[in-house]
This record gives sequence, C-alpha cells and structure tokens, in this order.
Amino acid sequence: MASPGRLRALAPLIALVLPVVLLGAAWQLWSRWPCGTSVCAGPMTAVWGLVLLALPTALLLGLPWTAGPVTIGATVASSALVWLALGRVAALRATQDVDARWRDVLLELGVLTAAVWAGLVSGLGALVVVLTR
Repeated sequence: MASPGRLRALAPLIALVLPVVLLGAAWQLWSRWPCGTSVCAGPMTAVWGLVLLALPTALLLGLPWTAGPVTIGATVASSALVWLALGRVAALRATQDVDARWRDVLLELGVLTAAVWAGLVSGLGALVVVLTR
C-alpha cells in the first residue's frame, strides 16, 4: 500500500500517461497509413479523434483551423496542465480514505477523464451543429 503523500505526489504525473499513449497511437496511425486521395479520410479522422482525446483544450484554442506553432504550443501546455490538475484532484479525492491505493486513484482519474471526454464530445457535437447550419 502506498502512502497518501506518495499517491498525491505521483498521481499528476501518472495522469500524463494516457495522453502520451493516445498521442503515440495517433502518431503511429498517421505515419504508417498510406495516403491516397480519399483513402486518408477514415484514418485521419481517427488520428484527429485521438489527438482531441489527448489534448482536450485543442478545440478551445482553435485547432485545427489555426494550426501554427504558437497555437500548438499553447494547446500542448494547457492540455498538460489540465491532465496534471485531473491527476491532482483524483489523488485528493482518493486519499480522503486513509487506506487508499493506486487502484482508487486510477478509478477517480477514470471518472474525471470520462467527464472531460463527455464534455469534449458534446462540445464537438455543438460545433458540428453550428457549422452545418
């Protein structure tokens, strides 16, 4: 059993693992898929979906419409802060119980991640509705 102090200290860093894995999967899919004319539409949609899940502030900062170095840097930095905050909140919620374990932290992190992703999907849905009017 890990001490509550160790859980609180390491949980924000553990929260960064999921976006790194998602970005790695997006990179692999993007770099390994042979692109032709319309053959790219399906895989690139999947790549963009993985990127959106990994970088939840991307739509707020204007990606993919304004994809410059400043926008991308701001998106990565702000999304990293979101993930660190989620890890911190998950650790604080999990360690309210004295005998908290990593499983409890990961469960709390999963709930918070699901909430962020639900907000992201609903925001993306609203964006689609507005843009297709």
